[in-house]
Amino acid sequence: MILQRMRADFGYVSAEMLISGPGLAKAYLILAELQGRQAVKCASPEIVERALSRDDPVAVKVMELFACWLGRFAGDAALFFGARGGMYIGCGIAPRILDVLTAGHFREGFESKGRMTEYMKAIPIHVIVTDEAGLRGAAVLLSMTCEVEAPRLGVCHETIRRPGSLIDINASGRLSCDKVPQQAFCYKFQWWNGERK
Repeated sequence: MILQRMRADFGYVSAEMLISGPGLAKAYLILAELQGRQAVKCASPEIVERALSRDDPVAVKVMELFACWLGRFAGDAALFFGARGGMYIGCGIAPRILDVLTAGHFREGFESKGRMTEYMKAIPIHVIVTDEAGLRGAAVLLSMTCEVEAPRLGVCHETIRRPGSLIDINASGRLSCDKVPQQAFCYKFQWWNGERK
């Protein structure tokens, strides 16, 4: 019903619209109305806080749906790109909702691909929790493009992989920290022991 209501309001509903802060806020309002509750307009950070504190049943449910939708989209992308080495979630909200992502709805949405379900179960999922991951990746690209040593830029493979910079969500929904694969998280920019491949 939420998607139908969003389509009625916006016409076309993209994945980006649905699995974003504004999409979360809109889904919250729609779900509150559908449940006959007083719909109070909230920003997504407030909805996340309400869900995490479990003070608001609408916020809890909409966060479960959000995790499932994010998982479905990530699963589609993994299938499309053949991402057997893993999926890396680097959006701003993911590090704040690790409890929601590990509750099972995200992984269930990710794996639920019909005959491809077994294939999906083997794909690891990682949440990037470090700050400025995009800037670090850009620095790696710059160092490769300019043939400048990455450590001279203050960014190297070890910096990108520093402890606490990545959290894994395994198939059982448990968190494990710092089980970082040997390749850096940057697609096409693989480093092995600090050397370009």
